[in-house]
This record gives sequence, C-alpha cells and structure tokens, in this order.
Amino acid sequence: VASAIWLVCLFGSPLRAKEAHWIWSPAHSKSAVPEGACYFRKTFTAESPIRVQATIAADDEYELYVNGQKVGAGESCRELDEYNITEQVKAGRNTIAVKVTNRRGSTAALVVRVFVREREGGWATYSSDETWLTNLDPAATWSRPGFNDRAWEPAQVFGPLGATAPWDHE
Repeated sequence: VASAIWLVCLFGSPLRAKEAHWIWSPAHSKSAVPEGACYFRKTFTAESPIRVQATIAADDEYELYVNGQKVGAGESCRELDEYNITEQVKAGRNTIAVKVTNRRGSTAALVVRVFVREREGGWATYSSDETWLTNLDPAATWSRPGFNDRAWEPAQVFGPLGATAPWDHE
C-alpha cells in the first residue's frame, strides 16, 4: 500500500508494477554468501523519458551507476534510498549497473526499482528480478552502457521485497 501511494505521488496516477525482488549471483545460496562483491546490470530502452526514479537497498553496501556515471551509494538493507536519475537516462538504450559488497555475515542481496515516465504519458518499470544480469568478477568497464554482458548470468531471486527474510520490510 505504501508503495502504491508513493507511485501515485510520483506519477500522478496509480501505477501497477511488478514487485522488486531481492537478487544475487546464482553462484551462492541465500545463506552462504561470502564476503566480497557482486555486480549487476539491467539494460532498457526509453523513448522520451521525462522523469526517471530509482529506489534501491542492499546488504551490505552498494554503488549505483547509470550509463557509466556513479549516481549514489548506500549501506542499508532496511530502507530504500531514492534517486532522481532523469538527467542520466536518455532516449535510447540505457544501463543501470550496481556493485554490491558483502562486508560481513553470510547473507547479501540487492533490491532495485526503476520507474520511467515517458513524454507521451506512458511508463515502464524495471524491478530487480531474474532478468537482471550478474557477475562476480567483471572487466573494469562493466558499468558502461556499451559493455558486452552476454557472458553474464541471470540473477538468482531470493524473494519479493517486503516478504523475504532477513530483509523483510513489513
């Protein structure tokens, strides 16, 4: 319900979006994530974006990149950080890239929602799920939009935001 209210405030009308899921590399089980980094990418096409918003949380730390530009970082899995990324998203192909680092414990995950409002009134959402790609040891250019991620694997889904332990937000 809180998500729906937030979306009405952001877009001016109700927005039905697929819920974001906590994701990680398929190389690790949910309760056996070693310390270290995991990298994520999601590529999408925008036609004529007039407002783009990202909300994100990670266990333990994240760095958020849009089209190769770092736009934020955080250290909480209990609160979603919000970013207005309208200036970084352009008409055409765009890439959201996130580095998540597990600093302690045996659990780690990422959750992201990206909302794109188009000039013609349409909208799109790109919530974290199995369509996001992941890699544990990418090349240095991994966050750039032209990077070839064909060898990356689909992310493993641990469960939906708000209903997945130990990151339950309800």
